[in-house]
Amino acid sequence: MQTQTGTAVSLLELLSTFPSLRTIGLLRQIVGISERTLKAQVAKDPGATLTLEQSKRAEQVSAILSQAAKVLGSTAAADAWMTRKAIGLDRKMPLELMMTPEGCLALRDYLVRIEYGVYC
Repeated sequence: MQTQTGTAVSLLELLSTFPSLRTIGLLRQIVGISERTLKAQVAKDPGATLTLEQSKRAEQVSAILSQAAKVLGSTAAADAWMTRKAIGLDRKMPLELMMTPEGCLALRDYLVRIEYGVYC
């Protein structure tokens, strides 16, 4: 599946669903664009799109957050979990791991283990 450019509005919607992404400018670190810049782009052009790279990163983050919500039972539970250090993630917060492709893979694997009851 080939990623297409996403809209700035969809990323803002993701932020409203998962407020933990606002933590210490994390959105900028993960996706490469700040919330302030996103809002300015949308104010100027409601149909503003992200770059291909930003879209890929946003899609990856969205997929992980959706998986976490499914496994943990709700978006609120997933959002809270994102800011808690996890023993199975070397005592790192899931949000910290989202900053790298390797971290994203580790998160997805960890969520699968939680889903199937395998924590170690």
